[in-house]
Amino acid sequence: MIKKIQDRSSVDIAKRALRKIKQIYRYAVANGHLKLSPAAQIIPSDILVTVPVQNFACVDSRELPQLLKNIEVYCGNPLTRLAMKLMTHTFTWTTEMILAQWSEFDFDFRRWTILKTPRKGKKTPLIVTLAEQTIQILELIRQISGKSRLDAITPQTGAYYIMDRGYLDYARLYRVHMAGAFFCHPRQAQPRRQSDLLRASRQADRPPRRPLHCPQRR
Repeated sequence: MIKKIQDRSSVDIAKRALRKIKQIYRYAVANGHLKLSPAAQIIPSDILVTVPVQNFACVDSRELPQLLKNIEVYCGNPLTRLAMKLMTHTFTWTTEMILAQWSEFDFDFRRWTILKTPRKGKKTPLIVTLAEQTIQILELIRQISGKSRLDAITPQTGAYYIMDRGYLDYARLYRVHMAGAFFCHPRQAQPRRQSDLLRASRQADRPPRRPLHCPQRR
């Protein structure tokens, strides 16, 4: 079974399936259903091919000055530029930046307490010290983050608004929900730029070309 999963070019899923099978056999041995586990001596490298490790792209120390200059002259969404500058000051993850709440920031003690982080093995809150330049960036973000393109739209009952999947302003999305409208995003669409919070808002006389995923619950 494991090799059949591997043949579908799903080596990682095959490894997880092998771990789950070994876990089931351990449970059976522990509860007296089996005397020995037939999968105890099997390791992934015995039956699965080894996939070369491909690391993510990184910025070399020699490239960092040019990157900082490019961020300063970035002409896109100002919030995107400030977020990139904030990441260079705090070295936080993108998910931590997207899900950050203003209640996590303590400007008096100059710290950012990240309560939930996707980092493995990190069960306690992550505390990030904020420098003076970092606080200035946060103040600029706070001045413009309260503005949204959705504020210029009056949701119409029965209308569908296609969003970027990274848009997490639940208060404004709830206003769309209460108006009897729907918000959704293309299932496999990739945003061209961070400012694409609203992809489309028009009447459609034919079904969409790609399937839509709607996380909204009625």
